[in-house]
Amino acid sequence: MTVPEGKLFVMGDNRYNSLDSRFWGFLDVDQVMGKGRIIYWHHVPDKSFFDTDSYWLSRVFTELN
Repeated sequence: MTVPEGKLFVMGDNRYNSLDSRFWGFLDVDQVMGKGRIIYWHHVPDKSFFDTDSYWLSRVFTELN
């Protein structure tokens, strides 16, 4: 799938039970009214949840600029 110019693909945090872009389609960039302020949880995407080095705990609860 290719995301068109000026659009965003938005995915909820509960992938099996979220009504997100997979349900209602792309979001116009102009509709975004805020930005992320804090990292709640960080997991390295290409690692297993069970690997001890798959979490960047130093990033948890850090503020974004």
